[in-house]
Amino acid sequence: MKKLLSVFLAILVVVPCFGITSFAYGDFVEFEKDGLYYLGYMEDEVYVTGYDESDFEESDRELTIPATVKKGFRKTYTVVGIELAAFAESGFEKITLPETIREIGDEAFYMAENLQEVVIPAECELEYFGMDVFTGTLAEEKLFGGGDTAEIGRNVLYGYIGNEKDYVVGDNIDLIASGCFMFSGIESITFNENITSIPYICFAGCRNLKSVTIPDTIYYVDDGAFKDCTNLKNVTLGENVSYLGIQSFSNTAIESIHLPQNVSEISGAFMACKKLSSVTVDENHENLYTDGNAVYEKWEYSFEGFDGEQIEEKTVSLEYYIPSKVSEIITIDAEVNQIGDYAFYNCDNMKEVHASELESIGTKAFAGTDVELFDFKGECAIYDGAFYNCTSLKEIDLENVSYITTAAFQNCTSLKDVTLSDGLYVLDGHAFANTAIEEITVTGEDIWLGEGVFQGCENLKKVTLGDGVFRVSMNTFLDCPKLESVYLSKTIDVFEENALNGCENVKFEVIKNTDGHREVKKLGYDFEIVGKLTFLEEISNFFDMLFDVLFGWMMR
Repeated sequence: MKKLLSVFLAILVVVPCFGITSFAYGDFVEFEKDGLYYLGYMEDEVYVTGYDESDFEESDRELTIPATVKKGFRKTYTVVGIELAAFAESGFEKITLPETIREIGDEAFYMAENLQEVVIPAECELEYFGMDVFTGTLAEEKLFGGGDTAEIGRNVLYGYIGNEKDYVVGDNIDLIASGCFMFSGIESITFNENITSIPYICFAGCRNLKSVTIPDTIYYVDDGAFKDCTNLKNVTLGENVSYLGIQSFSNTAIESIHLPQNVSEISGAFMACKKLSSVTVDENHENLYTDGNAVYEKWEYSFEGFDGEQIEEKTVSLEYYIPSKVSEIITIDAEVNQIGDYAFYNCDNMKEVHASELESIGTKAFAGTDVELFDFKGECAIYDGAFYNCTSLKEIDLENVSYITTAAFQNCTSLKDVTLSDGLYVLDGHAFANTAIEEITVTGEDIWLGEGVFQGCENLKKVTLGDGVFRVSMNTFLDCPKLESVYLSKTIDVFEENALNGCENVKFEVIKNTDGHREVKKLGYDFEIVGKLTFLEEISNFFDMLFDVLFGWMMR
């Protein structure tokens, strides 16, 4: 690691000779003018990202954002947007936006408690309107003007709080804001032809909604759009729907669904749909297909190898397993080499899963299931929360797994025996937190143990951090009260001070004069020297220490 840093510093010394300009951000520009911060992505357009409180007096209650702003003497930019949380918790009472505004980001005015009015000119043709833009402000109450519906600018439906059962979106509306109908009592919704997407949690919690037809004009159904519509039974997807976001229809009463030929993303869309028993796929779909039990995604592609030979590959991912079709023992088809995100999420009754050569297991693919045994082969990557809360999981072979990312096995309270690959590349935060592991050996290729990897492993007694482990992060072994022995190899660069919080009886085994040796000695831990460096390693170690003395301050 330090050798790489040395090379990097040498490059930094050489690069200025090749004429790098002061425009450090390449394709975008940042500057401050009259107390407002601006960020530009396009040549002549900027977004307001925030403000400098020191440039405004306490009596400055009103703010007018200009339509154009100059940087220096020559360059003039058009102000086209308000960025994420730009005026969150600000003290302004009134903010006037220019008619040039096209985008207002999430939480733009969030919890600005004194904000009574935001003037958005009727001329504004908004193209994006975020989540929680006015939450916690007095301005939100005024938006409704004593009515059931709030509209913004010329084309945004901000929110509906009325008692109308059958709602028809007006012809003037192009955008519906996130959470617009959330928890309302509507029973049906009719979209106009201008609407092309259904935003985040737009209809979440609409428990009287029983049937929805999504027209051909809509392409995008965002995360949680119809989440917790517990009486939603019938859903018809238009031919042009291409994206179904995570939990877009989760916890609904849908019994069957037909996926049109343009759908390219369904991961997590139907989580916790316990009544769903039939999923069909358009016969003309190029990538998705079903066998009646699950939905699969197939990709065939070719590329040129190092020797010029044309190589053909096929990827088959199991994207969604129909919960009502789950049995105690599941054998996954041999051609499947990936398990998609949320594929088996919360599927009950599953005890054993047998697969062949797997390349990856996606985010929360088996989270919350009752699986006890997972049997597979292949150099697999296991992604975030893949087996999160699988409290019955006892057996899984990880000897060929190269990547284990955040919370992959967190709360697998029955998982006791784990053997990790010698070629491990990634072991991220909380990967094995709150498991029953008693002993673990970690080796690999430049492994950085993420925060809390083994946090709360109450039975963990012995840890061997072998060659390839270079950093142990904060809280890696937090609250492992039985931990007695930790071996540190010579590759350890950093052992953070609070890595062992809650561990009171640890004794280290270290290699003399290594970074690990120096770290535990500095932190006052009990240790035993169990080896020493070779002569050449001692020389290399000396130059590493010299590097720290001469250049360490630059890396802090």
